[in-house]
Formats: sequence, structure tokens, C-alpha cells
Amino acid sequence: MMRKMTVCVLGFLIASTVHGVPVPLPQSGVVALTDNIILNPGDMNGGTVESLGVTILSNGSVLTGWQDNQAVIGTCWLLVDSQGNRVAGPLAFAKPDGSPTGLNGGWGPKMHCNDWGPGVLFGSAFWDFDGTTQPENYMESLAFLGGVDSTPAMQMINNDGTFNGHIVLPYPTDFILREGAMRIGDAGILSNGNIVVFGEDRQAGDGPDLFGLPNADRVIIMGIVQPDGTIVKPPVAVQTTDARGEMWHGCAVFEGGFAARYTAGPVCLRFYSNDGTPTTNQIDLSTVDPLINQGGRGDSAGFHANPKGDCLIVNQTGGRCIAAVFNKNGTVKVPAFDVDTPDFQYGLGADRVDGAIDENGNFLAVWRDMSYPGVDFAPGTGLIACRFFNADGTPATPSFIVTSASTENWFTSEDRRPRASMRNGVAAIGWEDSNTNLLGVREMVLRLFRSPFQTPVQDWELH
Repeated sequence: MMRKMTVCVLGFLIASTVHGVPVPLPQSGVVALTDNIILNPGDMNGGTVESLGVTILSNGSVLTGWQDNQAVIGTCWLLVDSQGNRVAGPLAFAKPDGSPTGLNGGWGPKMHCNDWGPGVLFGSAFWDFDGTTQPENYMESLAFLGGVDSTPAMQMINNDGTFNGHIVLPYPTDFILREGAMRIGDAGILSNGNIVVFGEDRQAGDGPDLFGLPNADRVIIMGIVQPDGTIVKPPVAVQTTDARGEMWHGCAVFEGGFAARYTAGPVCLRFYSNDGTPTTNQIDLSTVDPLINQGGRGDSAGFHANPKGDCLIVNQTGGRCIAAVFNKNGTVKVPAFDVDTPDFQYGLGADRVDGAIDENGNFLAVWRDMSYPGVDFAPGTGLIACRFFNADGTPATPSFIVTSASTENWFTSEDRRPRASMRNGVAAIGWEDSNTNLLGVREMVLRLFRSPFQTPVQDWELH
């Protein structure tokens, strides 16, 4: 099914439509700092790109990461400066001797900037410590872990793209060696300099044997580690529901603490102090608002915080893109709302969505959009749209199209799965793009924008 709109009635549609439609960038009041930056041209691209992440460093550079199994990239990161020029990468991890690992020995990249100073945290699930998959991955001190299914591994990276130390394993060895796998859920740099790492523990015996959850064949766990690998807090269960726990993204850090978004039956939140002490019980979002009890384990959601503890949730349901903001004590600050007025039957065409929040609580949402006027979108097509909001949830801009690709290439394929970051007056938006390349090959694309909150903006109303 698709919502049909034709160019011949475009003027009438704009005048009479009751749902929101994105505008071209020049009509939005937002200024682009770059055109589309293609991150993986040529032989770096196998066309199976996924797991994109985006984060802005303290010097304005942007680190992105992704996975592309066809290009033999299980996990990698790439650093560009504030003008979009490549600084370093693609790389994955540093071994104890400082040399880089290969790009195929892990999967599911995650990346988070240091909100408290320079540097960035990169991580993924990893398994190839003995170099069986790629000889470059061999690490003498960790080769005994080569038989594990996978386990979270972390790496600090400097602002200039050099490694700061080597691989850090956030959980104790005896825990890692238990039968089964652990997916990385997410991670972040705490305000005291330690690293919090969430895992989706698929070591099937751990639920009943370690955490008192007999029916949880997957458990959301949390551990804290110093950058040198010293364990601060061994893994503990985040969820309190005796049900399958799942998490993909979902770590938000702020001054003095952090929070997690995950599923354990319903979608849940839980807040902590820096030492890992819970400051709230598990918050069941189905009892807060059904609109934010959506987005599953996190593929179809974003969860981010600014340093003062404003926690943004963006998720999708029924093609709609929903945003809400929580305080760091787990209460609602901005109730859930549609980022633009949805079509009654089709929503906006949103699929996977994300958001970002700045130091003052202003935020943005990004989503795959199929509501551009005058276009008959076929299934499997769409464009990335964005909208900025003031800290109280009122719109600061209209919804607008993100890509710089020429209009004749907009609608032949699909732009999808956006990720975003916002810091120091800059917004970085990345997505999987099949419209920039004339052959329709899916590429990782990044574009940088000036935040509208640096100067007064027009007070845009919802459609």
C-alpha cells in the first residue's frame, strides 16, 4: 500500500493537507555545513551496510561506524573533521602492542563521544581474539578467549583518531567464559571517567543461575570498568522482569549518572548513579504512555541525554515518529507527541528513527519519510527527514529533507535508518542512502548542519 499524491495537484495538496509534509532544506531556515559525505566509496562498500552510528567529538570532528559483511567489515569506525575531510579510518580496535586489528572479528558497532572532554568510545561485540577469522586480530594475552561466541569489547579513541590504550573487556573473564554469547547493547563514558557497558546476555543459563530470573533466556546486564580495564562493578541485571531482555542502543549518560532503555516484556527505563546504584525502579513505559512503549529493543528508537540529564526518547509506531523527554529522576518533562502531524492511515512512513539533544535541552528527530508532496512513493522508497524542537517540545523548524542529492535522484530507491548527534551548535545526521549513487548502491552518508538554536528562529507551528 502507498499514499498517492500527484504533481498535477501539488498546489491543492499543500493548501489543504491536514498532515505534515517536509519541505526542501532552503525553506526550513536550517543551514547545511556540508553536502552529502559518502563514507564508504568504492571497494569499502559491499552494499550490505548496517548498524550505523554517529557521534560528535569535543573538537567538532564526527566519528561514524558501521558493519558491511559483504565488504568483510564486521565493525569499523571512520573519523572526519568538521568540514567533512577524512581524518582516520576505517579502523576497529588496537591490540596491546598498539597495532590495529582487522575489520572482521566483531560486529554491531557502538560509539559515544566523551561529553566531559576530548575523546570518544568505540565498541562492538568481538570474538576473534585468536586470529582465526583474520590473523591481524591475534592477541597473545587474550587468545584463550578465541572460542567465545562473542563478548562486548571497548576502545578509547583520541580526537585526532589515534588509539588511547587498547581493547578493554568490561566483564570478568570467568563471566565471559560461561557458555553462550553476549551481544553489546550500548555503552557510554560517565562523568567520572569510567565506562558503563550494557550487554544482552545470551548465555542462556545466566538468567536462572546468576540473576534469579528463571524465564529470562536473555538478560540485560550492566557493568562498569575503568579505561585501563579495571573492573569497577561486575555485571548485574538491569531488568527486574522475569522475561526475555533485549537492548540495541539505549544508553544515556549525564552528570552524575546514566540511564538505560530496553525491553523486558514492555519497553522499560532505569536510572543509575555513576557507581551503578539504581536511582529508580524499572519504569514500565506502557504505564506512562503507550506512544513511547514502542520501538522494540531499540532498532526503531533513539535514547540520548545531555549532560544536565534531559533524556530524549524518539520511537516509531504505525509509521509515526514520536518524541518525549524525561528528567534524570525518571519523570516526564516533555510528554510524548508526534514530530509532525501524521496521515491518518499511513503516518509519515517512519521506519527506524533517532534523535539528538543539545546542552540546553533543544532536540531533533530524524526518520524515514514517505509524505513528500507530489510524489507517489513505492514500497521500499523514502527520504530522511528531520525536525528541530525547542526544549519545551515546541517546533523550532518545519520538517525538512536532509539529503543534498539532486532531486532527480530522490525517489528511485530508499534512504533509511538515520542516526544523529548534536553538540556545540552542530547537528550530524547519518543514514543508509541508495539515492546518492546513480547505480542505487547503498552507501553510508553523513551530512552536517548548523544548529538553529545559535540564533533566534521562526516559531513554526505544527501542521
